[in-house]
Amino acid sequence: MTKTILSITLLLLAQIIVAQDSTQWKINYDFEASALHINPDLTSQKILIDPIIYRKRRTNNIFRPRRDFVSDNPNFHTASYFGVKLKTSFKDKYTFQANLYFEHRGASYGFNDRDNIVWFPNFSFSGIDTFLILKKKIVVEGKAGNFVQAQINNGLKIYNLDYQGINLKISHQKFFFEYHQVGDLANQIGLNLEEYIHFSFGFENKDIRFIFSQNLNWTGNSFAFKDYWDSDISFNYYFKEKGELYFQYGHRYFSKFDLVENGAFVIGTKYQLINSEKITWNINPSLRYYSANYNEGHYDPGFTYRDPNKGLYANTAGRFLYPLRNYYYDFDQWAVHTEYQDENIYSIALKTNFDIKLWEKIHVKTNIETLSIHRDKKFYTNYFYAIDLYYTVKKDFRFGIIVSNKTYNLDASFPTFYMMKEPMVGVHLKLNTIRS
Repeated sequence: MTKTILSITLLLLAQIIVAQDSTQWKINYDFEASALHINPDLTSQKILIDPIIYRKRRTNNIFRPRRDFVSDNPNFHTASYFGVKLKTSFKDKYTFQANLYFEHRGASYGFNDRDNIVWFPNFSFSGIDTFLILKKKIVVEGKAGNFVQAQINNGLKIYNLDYQGINLKISHQKFFFEYHQVGDLANQIGLNLEEYIHFSFGFENKDIRFIFSQNLNWTGNSFAFKDYWDSDISFNYYFKEKGELYFQYGHRYFSKFDLVENGAFVIGTKYQLINSEKITWNINPSLRYYSANYNEGHYDPGFTYRDPNKGLYANTAGRFLYPLRNYYYDFDQWAVHTEYQDENIYSIALKTNFDIKLWEKIHVKTNIETLSIHRDKKFYTNYFYAIDLYYTVKKDFRFGIIVSNKTYNLDASFPTFYMMKEPMVGVHLKLNTIRS
């Protein structure tokens, strides 16, 4: 009853505000949806996994995942979700974004299986304004709330993940100061990092961006290691509308300064090879290096996305939720690298996607991602692919047949995927937005 009264009160308040000054307020809504059924019934349930990672997960995960077997997950049961998005802004400067997602995590689990019907909010407040201080034009931008599939600088440490946080940016001409705080990477995702506080100074124009940062890594009550500082530099060069070249180097402070033994870096490029009426093709190759010292302690295997008091079947949501919409994220993330503790590692990644218009509204869309990690004196290659033959109802709304080897993995300490040994065939419906 209290929640109902609060909702009605907020709605009435919004109506009053709009009625008072409808020329200043804007309200927009949008929708997002997906339905996906893809399973190994026509092939096999065998998976491919790095033997080093398998031994760790087999030892540390309470469900003891098997090396050659994919466990039950939403992809096998026509999982679907629907998102309602509401955005209100004042003078195009101050914006509140509120999204509400509803998930049915498996049609074959039962029509109203309460353990597999989930809803969750996602919201943020942002603003931008300009001030004159000592006759200098100062631009202040800020955001607080949920950051979705977010990245800090060029993604050496924080990239391809969701979190709650705060961001403040103060700019004058081409120079800026930025403060960013990540609320928690110790719960939900096993990175053993309670708070990540990021201070940066930078310069940017239409061609380049350069940033120097100092970062506080607060571990809270962790016994793995003490709080520490690290620093990094980032550089971007932009190829007009075609893409960019990016680089970031980070150094973690230990007892002595050592660029290699305490360091990490990423270098890569994002480039659009083709952009025509019938074909679009983008690529993103990158190279990463993480020293054992840089990643030390950022691994906590004690998390699961299942209810520990149940078996594997129809058990897809525990205390922490792996959202269905995150299936469309990349495999590559910092946690994939930190799982290799006590070893200097480097990885070579390639992400590429292309969309070919075959006939009128019939398209084929392909996504390929490879991540080869050099550990234990040799490489192990993770590869994921999806080939989607689809019909376009309208822009950003499609359905069709999908062939892929990528499926949810709820048996790790961070949101990741199983790599199937053989391709799976399924059906797929996707709505990104109702707006053109």
